Parts: sequence; structure tokens; C-alpha cells
Amino acid sequence: MKLKGMPKTGGRVKGTQNKTTTELKEIINSFVSNNLENLQSDFDRLMPAKRFEVLDKMLRYVLPNKVEQTGENGKELFSDLSDEEIQKQYEEARRILDE
Repeated sequence: MKLKGMPKTGGRVKGTQNKTTTELKEIINSFVSNNLENLQSDFDRLMPAKRFEVLDKMLRYVLPNKVEQTGENGKELFSDLSDEEIQKQYEEARRILDE
């Protein structure tokens, strides 16, 4: 235990990732890279509402925590939309991303 006011000695340098965490990230990255076509195909077969649910969960890992996950009314985004409205939103987002 480090005493207050004493300099840190030994151990990992601040910010150094745990070896297991680094290896696990490499395994997951490799899996996703090697299965990208299958993952995209599976994603495309989902119902529009489920696509947004999956997308919402994935974005939590790549966007900063400060990004609002709810609408102005405090409800989850897209919770009041029909499948048809969600499909339109999805298609518009895909069009913008593909530009």
C-alpha cells in the first residue's frame, strides 16, 4: 500500500493496459475482422427495431460517454417509432454513411 505523500515505486506505468485485456482485445478484433461479411449479413437480416437496438449497444463502446442515449423526453431513442419509421431512419443513416 502506498502511503500518502510517498512517490509510487514499482508496478505498471500509469496508463499501461493489463496484458490479458490487450490479448482479449486482439482476439475480438481478429474475430470481427475475419467474420465481417457474416456479421454484416446477420445484421442486415434483423428487423429494423432490432438493428437499432444492436447499433445502440455497439455505439456505447465507441462513442464518448457524454453522448446522450435518450431523447428530449427522457425515453430511449426510437422507442416511440414504428418499425416502418425506424426502417426509414435506418435507410437515411445508411445513405449518409455511404456518401
